[in-house]
Amino acid sequence: MGYKLRYCVTSVHNIRKELVDKLTALVNQTRGLLSKRGIVINQGITQVRQQLSLILEDAKMA
Repeated sequence: MGYKLRYCVTSVHNIRKELVDKLTALVNQTRGLLSKRGIVINQGITQVRQQLSLILEDAKMA
């Protein structure tokens, strides 16, 4: 593997890690804000996606 290719692969991995870290922080921030309102969501992006859509749906009906 040439130097340029290794550099590109490393760059992509670093960018991906940064995006994952930011997503994790955003999900945790969202969970924290909801918990202050008495809404508790389990850890994990899948749990947040599922529960958040249900919460938003309930808010529309109210």
